[in-house]
Amino acid sequence: MPNRARVLMIAWSDLRFYPPVINLGRVLSANNASVRLIGFRARSSEVVPKECPAGFSVERVASYPHGWLGKANCFARMLFRIAHLSLRWRPTLVIAHGSQAISLAIVAQFLSNCRTIYYAHELSDSDCGTLPLRVAKSIEKNVARTFTRVLCANDDRADILQQQLCLLERPAVIPNSPLAAEALCDCKVETALQFARKRDSSASFVITYAGRLGQGMALSELCQAVSEMKHVAVVLAGLIDDEFKEEAKKLFLFPRVHYFGTVEYQHLRRWLAGATAGWVYYEGQNLNTQFAAPCKMYEYLAAGIPVIVNSFPLATSTISKNQLGICIESASLKSISDAIQKICAAKSTRVSCDYQNYFISQLSYESRATQVISAYLPG
Repeated sequence: MPNRARVLMIAWSDLRFYPPVINLGRVLSANNASVRLIGFRARSSEVVPKECPAGFSVERVASYPHGWLGKANCFARMLFRIAHLSLRWRPTLVIAHGSQAISLAIVAQFLSNCRTIYYAHELSDSDCGTLPLRVAKSIEKNVARTFTRVLCANDDRADILQQQLCLLERPAVIPNSPLAAEALCDCKVETALQFARKRDSSASFVITYAGRLGQGMALSELCQAVSEMKHVAVVLAGLIDDEFKEEAKKLFLFPRVHYFGTVEYQHLRRWLAGATAGWVYYEGQNLNTQFAAPCKMYEYLAAGIPVIVNSFPLATSTISKNQLGICIESASLKSISDAIQKICAAKSTRVSCDYQNYFISQLSYESRATQVISAYLPG
């Protein structure tokens, strides 16, 4: 079709390949766009990236030799790949996912003379930390305002980004939500509840955390609080950060704390089903955690389970306001215990489909289909 949009989506640094990026590609594909989503893994880690559907690719870019020469070699390879794809395929729209992908998007924009959209997945404080990050944020500030549009995940982020990047137009808000169509699957993988009961037959309630296990998530406090509660178990699933491995070993010494390993994303909704609640907590005072838009929060709701989350603005306006779980002010043992006990007591009075239906009707891409398509494919 001559008028079919050709959309090149670019991700970098751990790919930004969490499900909404892939699902956005699916939404655009379903609306007569030809989509290519290309991500780069710039590390030599053996960790296998999340499975991508046909047409979306993850390219491993070797970062050798070590140090700055390795980083330069890695970046040059990325630029060459993007330049080759831009000249051969001629995209009509480029979407940069995250500030580190902006430099690659600039190359694609220059070579193909296309529209460019920047989806800002992160917020940064005035102190950007490392030199590469400071360079990326400087490019972001100087280039983003020249792009066709800037997008982000919620209203608070939009206000901050408009000020940070000196934008004339307020960024459009596209929620960070996975597709509702994936809320149910036909797979037969056991659930977190079944897994816990194999190890502790007295476990009537299961609090689960599914995601990267690392610092700043109050996982130690969660496990300690549950160790004092009867008939409640914690099931953790996901990759463990290297710097967190020693602390993770201590978590599994608590009674009724179990580690499942990793869950393939296509099985996640089924695996979460039956759990009593999902845990989402972010410590720290930087902008990115204060105004978080975590995928896990949406994934728990889509699977039909309430959420225990810290009281950042989006959670308060979504979870607390609509009684989809409990927001806690701090990760104190009492706050965590009180929240778990309240949810366990209410478990029998609220069926899981209520949470799932709220997600489908209010938080999913489908419920905002017109907004999503107009943001990316106007006219």
